[in-house]
Amino acid sequence: MSKTAELLELRELVARGMERLERVEAAVAVSGQNGDPPLDEPLPPAKPEDEGKPVLLSDRRVAERYDVSVRTLARWDETAGLGFPPPIYIRDRRYRALAALEAWDRSNARKAATQIKPCGTGGPFNALNQPPGLRASPPSGGKAGAGVI
Repeated sequence: MSKTAELLELRELVARGMERLERVEAAVAVSGQNGDPPLDEPLPPAKPEDEGKPVLLSDRRVAERYDVSVRTLARWDETAGLGFPPPIYIRDRRYRALAALEAWDRSNARKAATQIKPCGTGGPFNALNQPPGLRASPPSGGKAGAGVI
């Protein structure tokens, strides 16, 4: 076979491959990949029965969110002054509304921001809570280096 014949056959093969590729792309554009809607179309609107329903988190997820145990959440429920969102029971399982948790987070952030104590007044960052090597002066009634192991 001559080089010219081989080139013509190769061009014809490439042209058929391109036509097939265009047909596949057109089919995917209409039906989407794996039968799903095409990616460039917006998602269908939410079902009317889902609108207005609160987003709920299980107590296990809430405990993970605040890095506490599930039992701690039960204790927070028993503490009236804390104002932690109450549980919603569904088939004896406890859930919390995400919107109520976010509101509780915002209110506690405001309280924490207005109650910051300056250093040395008993807050968490006073001089006695620092490691012994970083203390500016020894605690009252003790010698320098006392209590260091």
